[in-house]
Amino acid sequence: MTRKRFSLSLLAALVACGDDATEGPDLVEQPVLYAVQHNINAPDGRLVYINLIPSLDAPGAAIDTSNAIELSGYAAMQSFDGALFVAENESRTITRYEIDAYGRPTEAGRLSFAAEEVDTFWNENFLYVDSNTAWYANSAAGEILIWDPTAMEIRDRIVVEGMDSISALPFDFEGFVRVEDRVFMPLSFLDWDAYEAEPNIAVAVFSVSEDRLLGIWEDTRCALPMSSLPHMSVATDGTLYLAGDSGWGAWNHGALPAIEGTCAVRILPAADGFDPEWTATTHDAVEGYEGMMSLVVD
Repeated sequence: MTRKRFSLSLLAALVACGDDATEGPDLVEQPVLYAVQHNINAPDGRLVYINLIPSLDAPGAAIDTSNAIELSGYAAMQSFDGALFVAENESRTITRYEIDAYGRPTEAGRLSFAAEEVDTFWNENFLYVDSNTAWYANSAAGEILIWDPTAMEIRDRIVVEGMDSISALPFDFEGFVRVEDRVFMPLSFLDWDAYEAEPNIAVAVFSVSEDRLLGIWEDTRCALPMSSLPHMSVATDGTLYLAGDSGWGAWNHGALPAIEGTCAVRILPAADGFDPEWTATTHDAVEGYEGMMSLVVD
């Protein structure tokens, strides 16, 4: 059976760019386009279609796949600086598409990661800094690949050193949060086969301007029975909150041990570590959702 799915979570806004045009049947008057990824899963493989559309105001309208970017397998997409970037898992490549005045994508560069030991491309693993700097968090090799999204070439890498001082378990990292010049990336240490995990919250901290690892910070106050990658969020004043979700980690390990609650810690703006005076823990805090855990921070 063939299943179709629109990945609305991968919606990206694009600004149309290019020289002024005076002719063409599909001139886009709106300055903003939306890139919509449409996945078709079938027994013989997966097809991906990416369409650029000027509006989302026509619910239920069919998307014409004949005018789409067509790929196979898994793909992730991001938009930055007026261009669309599509990362293909099967070929381990990232393609840059520029958008003309008619809203049509044109391939404008391709970067191959085939010589690198990389994981599956996830949207969370990409960070775009400026027109010549983008990061890819590659946990397979324990490093950050720094590449140029204009020239489409790898220009540097940051080795994430010091993880073995926290745990001998296999590590994973995913996702970036940038606060001014610093970038925070959560770390997890777990062995899916042995059913073991490091319960504490850890985060790698980088300098954007210097392209280097500042250090790995660990907080042992949130000792959870089974932890995974902490969830990160940033307040308007720049305070970074990290919440370890023991229930999520236990669920992915196929069991639900006794859970003492979800614990959170924070990093104040410009601080050089976790705030030693603050933690928050809640459990079954929302009426009607007793089987779930919620954390609400004022």
